[in-house]
Amino acid sequence: MGISVLFVDDDHSLLEGIGRMIKLERRDIIFSLAFTGEEALKLLEEKHFDVVVSDHLMQGMTGLTLLTVIRTKYPDTKRVMLSAQIQDDIYNEAEKFADLYISKPCDTMTVIAKIEKLLNDEVN
Repeated sequence: MGISVLFVDDDHSLLEGIGRMIKLERRDIIFSLAFTGEEALKLLEEKHFDVVVSDHLMQGMTGLTLLTVIRTKYPDTKRVMLSAQIQDDIYNEAEKFADLYISKPCDTMTVIAKIEKLLNDEVN
């Protein structure tokens, strides 16, 4: 059985690329895509995800806000911040609400490897 991952980013081409790569390389990963934080929260109401990977800067709800809500409502879901914003204040805030922070640019398979490590570290 695979892991379920929700990717959240307002960059449609980025998410479509992630989806294509996962379909080609990792059939054991069940994934969904959301283009806004609000859309992500609706998906979380309908389905369990092992991990949510969110960009920081998005239209409407920011990634930090989304991860904060997920931490409260879905505490068993791992939270990953994927962002090109590496300023100290953003990183420090992300550390409070994310289990993992990954800097962009980063290829999809590296992100998947880090997610698997995060999940495996919790099991061990």
